[in-house]
Amino acid sequence: SKLYEKAIANGIVDADVFFDFGMSLLKKGAFEDGLDYIDEALKIHPKRVDFLAGRGVALRLLGRHLEAIAALNKALHYNSEYVPAILNRGNVFVSMKRWESAIADFQSCINFDPVCADAHTNLANVFKRFNLFDDAAFFYLRAMELEPANACTLNNIGHLKRLEGELASAVVWFDRASKLDSSNANFATNKAICLLQSGDFALGWDLFESRLLIDNDYQQRLEICDKKPPLWTKDAGSRHKQVLILAEQGLGDFLQFCRYIPKVCDFVEEVIVEVPAPIAPLLGSLKGSFEIVSPGQPLEQFESHRHIMSLPGVFGDAVSDIPRGSGYLTAEAGKVVMWQSRMRARSVNVGLAWFGSSLHTNDHNRSMSFSQVQPLTQIDLDICWHALHDEARPRDS
Repeated sequence: SKLYEKAIANGIVDADVFFDFGMSLLKKGAFEDGLDYIDEALKIHPKRVDFLAGRGVALRLLGRHLEAIAALNKALHYNSEYVPAILNRGNVFVSMKRWESAIADFQSCINFDPVCADAHTNLANVFKRFNLFDDAAFFYLRAMELEPANACTLNNIGHLKRLEGELASAVVWFDRASKLDSSNANFATNKAICLLQSGDFALGWDLFESRLLIDNDYQQRLEICDKKPPLWTKDAGSRHKQVLILAEQGLGDFLQFCRYIPKVCDFVEEVIVEVPAPIAPLLGSLKGSFEIVSPGQPLEQFESHRHIMSLPGVFGDAVSDIPRGSGYLTAEAGKVVMWQSRMRARSVNVGLAWFGSSLHTNDHNRSMSFSQVQPLTQIDLDICWHALHDEARPRDS
């Protein structure tokens, strides 16, 4: 990209230079600037199908889906068999959750170019989303035949095997992916999840630390530190008088792993815990002496730190070592009284939850519509149902 910058700075007006520089900016995440340079290229050659297809890519990355489809359709107007435009239009349809249109475009790509590995992979991704595992496997394996050195394809197959419950096979595929690209922490993280699912805590927790390499928020927090605080370990308890426990992932994950906070308090004099605001009051019932702060505190203000989902590995726990007890969290007394007033006496009171966060990448497998669970409420028994959601999704309203 520096060569492109130099050429443009020297006044070279060349459409290909503008376009290539724009595409390089897209790869760096500078979507608006990338689009501007692609548009400069189109001013010179407004009918170039590769330029129009590139514009469609930029607009998709910016979330401007209808404009992206318009640009890609324009490219296809000039060349109806231009595979990159069809492929990228399919990607836009995926972003818009227009699945049938996406499948049609990916299949068209394969018809026009049977050796287009990306089309096979993207089609497999759609089939996997709908748990059509046999169809997904067919197209992933075909993509691997076309590009045997593509580590991401091997990772995709591993993920598919994990979804099918074939954990040992999944580990083999993730290992193959890592062998091709050892710098990609996603592969190691996926392997770690399989090991943990299969009960191999000794290897699993250690390898699970690779997730921090792909945690952009955490990496950015580290980069702005003048002096990076060390990771806290149990053995460092005597050296570190203070530790910040970092929140991560969802509320459910935090509620499961916060059982380890009292164990940290046994080793460290001052424990500070990042707690997501919605569950902060609940943490007051947890044993141990610790301070609660909002997520996002500057790391350099603390002597040491550790992520909350790293704590089982820090303590070297096996399944039998996981803190249990009769319950490590209790509801606030005021809320207990409030809920008791809402309970119907002499009835079975049942709480009903049917969806999670819409932002979760696997939300389609984690959530249902209310119409799918509504038949439960029609059971002819003395049951009082309680919706355990603050608000309904638009489709349920």
